[in-house]
Amino acid sequence: MRAIVWLVCLGLSFVLPPRAVRAADPNATCRPTGIVMASVTVKAREDLAGVKIVLDYPESAVSIPGFENRPEVQKRIVHVPAGFFMAPNDTDTKLIVSLAGTTALPAGRIFAVEFDHCAGNAVALGDFDCKVEQASDTRGKFVDGTTCSVELDLTRDRDARGVPVGQKKPNGNKDKRGGSP
Repeated sequence: MRAIVWLVCLGLSFVLPPRAVRAADPNATCRPTGIVMASVTVKAREDLAGVKIVLDYPESAVSIPGFENRPEVQKRIVHVPAGFFMAPNDTDTKLIVSLAGTTALPAGRIFAVEFDHCAGNAVALGDFDCKVEQASDTRGKFVDGTTCSVELDLTRDRDARGVPVGQKKPNGNKDKRGGSP
């Protein structure tokens, strides 16, 4: 029987999969041509101190070195607010990021992910999907109706000839069910 580790912090559950599980083909390779930065923002009716976000990404177009919560994955999650605990889990098709703290998350971007852009594959904002699986307020109570959005920054990306792509693309909010509010 596989062991699953549950951590509970401010009412959020964090699930870390067994070490032997790897969703995508371990032989798949990505020849990086640059970095695609995906910034995640949340919108809630009240202050949040904890959130669990699932960021579905196009694994043929972008990649994160490593998987699960390995150090290579942790290094690719940037701009986490100071004082917040961050627990990532990369399945090679989705990135699950849980943030928890004792104060309210700041307004605006709560984290960003530095993806490798895989050579020969186009990156489209519509291929990224952000869902809030759980959110809690500063008292640890669950908050319904929390949404998240993704913005891509391709200014550090390069095309096949090494020429900077240099564009930003915003995405609208998605609710927990994946639909637009």
